[in-house]
Amino acid sequence: MTRTSTAGAGQISILVLAAILIGSGALIGFAVSYERWLLMPVAIEFMLGLVAVTVMLSSLDVCSALGAILIGQTLLIVYAVGVFLGFLLRRLLGRFS
Repeated sequence: MTRTSTAGAGQISILVLAAILIGSGALIGFAVSYERWLLMPVAIEFMLGLVAVTVMLSSLDVCSALGAILIGQTLLIVYAVGVFLGFLLRRLLGRFS
């Protein structure tokens, strides 16, 4: 096998993390009222800002801090997709009951 045809451990862990985020987002979208959906993303954004500032101050590397923010934004988008899928599932199940 060539190196380009195999998935690395980093790629697999990112896929697993995305699956966990979609699953947890769908669970939250299904079980929690929509007024409380913003609590987790706001907390994640706050923590992400702290991590980005810490990375930038410790290494004085703006690119690393921007990379941390970009990764966090991507994970929040994946989480939002899961929440939306859970909301749709709750609406569909509510319509049929």
